[in-house]
Parts: sequence; structure tokens; C-alpha cells
Amino acid sequence: MNYSIIIPHKNITTLLQRCLNSIPERKDMQIIVIDDNSNPSEVESLKNLEKNRLNVEVIFTKEGKGAGYARNIGLKRASGKWVLFADSDDFFSKNAFDYFDSYLNSKSDLVYFMMGSCFSDTLEKANRHSAYSSIIKEFLNSDNCNEDNIRYKISGPVCKIVKNKMIKKNNITFDEVVASNDIMFSAKIGFYSRNIEVDDRIVYYATVRRGSLTKSRSRELQYCRYLVQIRYNIFMKKIGKAHIQKHVMSRILDALIYFGPKEFIKYIVVAYKNRIN
Repeated sequence: MNYSIIIPHKNITTLLQRCLNSIPERKDMQIIVIDDNSNPSEVESLKNLEKNRLNVEVIFTKEGKGAGYARNIGLKRASGKWVLFADSDDFFSKNAFDYFDSYLNSKSDLVYFMMGSCFSDTLEKANRHSAYSSIIKEFLNSDNCNEDNIRYKISGPVCKIVKNKMIKKNNITFDEVVASNDIMFSAKIGFYSRNIEVDDRIVYYATVRRGSLTKSRSRELQYCRYLVQIRYNIFMKKIGKAHIQKHVMSRILDALIYFGPKEFIKYIVVAYKNRIN
């Protein structure tokens, strides 16, 4: 296999079908769908997807541990030279795999591409990709080829191809948490990749859906995101990249505004124990 494509899924089979439709049917592609304990009706639809599509393997889990857990299961099964990730409500661009193929024999461990975004229901243009794209454009248009912003500030596993051998060699996995499971994975593949390349062609469209996890402000999700940010800052300091650390004060203030003084104090204590500015 040249490519292993890992897609976590939960209760959106129709959108997953759209994602699969954006992937060409080729014998050199392994598509791994990990279902995170979907409803019974969705499970039946998934079984049909597996039957009707070349090289699709659907793994059913009952634990309900989220996307990080699902992606780790996919990594264990991945046999391709390159690993790609997609969210089940997103999709690849028309020529994405032609662009990927141009790097098939690259000596780099990691190749970053450009992203677009749109609303899931109407496909109208959205701005979810703007922060990601600005980092890519700044790097490609700059005479100073400092790779730190590319390697460490682009979070999320999508819109890139990663050498499977490098992932396995360094035992890189996703955090199995309720939110921000991909932050440390993205930082670690950036750190351990010996060589990287950056391409300005759009290969992937991230979609915007109402009520999605990225928009939620629940206490549990916010605190989880905060703890991941703390771990990210500790890792950056450990590898000599303290200048890349993310400011935690905005999250601390969010805790005060949305959840009150007790949550604010809890956030402060965590920052103090880890000596995070």
C-alpha cells in the first residue's frame, strides 16, 4: 500500500460517504474507518459501505473514547508507506491524490499542503482554514525559511501526508482525551520529521457544522483543551522551542468569564504547578 487513510466516525454516515467519494478507488490505498460506537442504524449503513468500496475496512468500537482513541486504532492497522487523516464530515479536493502522488518517492518524512473550508450543508466558502493557510503562505512567501511555525503551529492531522515508518519509529500517538487529541501528535510529527516539504495546492476541505465539538464551551471540553495546551508548552520547552509556546492567559480568562471563580482558580493552580507563563 502506498497510502493508509485513517477516518474516525460517529453517527454521520451520509457525510462519511461524501468523504469516501472524494477518495479515488485504487488498489494502493488502504482506507480505515474507525467507528466510535455509533447508533445501530448507522452501524448497518457502515457495513454496506465496507461491502461496496474497494479496500475499505470498518473497525467497530464500543468504548466511545473519541477521535484520538479511534485514530490510534487506525495507526496500529496502517500498512501504507504514507499515512493520511481525514475527518468523516470533511473531504478531499478533486486533484488531491494526484498532488500526493507527486511526493510518493519523496525522501521527506512529512509534506504539508494547503487547505480550504466550506459549510457542510451548502458548500459555501467558510474561513475555518484561514489560520492554517496563513502559516503556509507566510512560509512559502518568506525569504527566511524558518520551519518552526510550520512544524509546531499547525495543529490537526489533516491536510498532510506523513511517513508511516517515522510515526512507528518514534511511537507517536494521539492523546485519548475528549478534546484537542491532535495537538501533541501534530507537534511530535513536526519535531521528529527529519525533512519536511510544503506545497501550496489545496488537497482538503474542512467543513463547518453547527453544534460541532470545535464550537463547544462545556466545562469538561474547555478544561481538557487547557491541559493539552499546558502539555504542549512543556514539550516546546523540553525541545528548546520555548518561543513557540502558546499563551494560556486567554484560556484562564475564559474560565473566569464562562465558568466562574472556582474554575479560574483551578486553571491558575495548574499553570503555577507547571510554571507556565
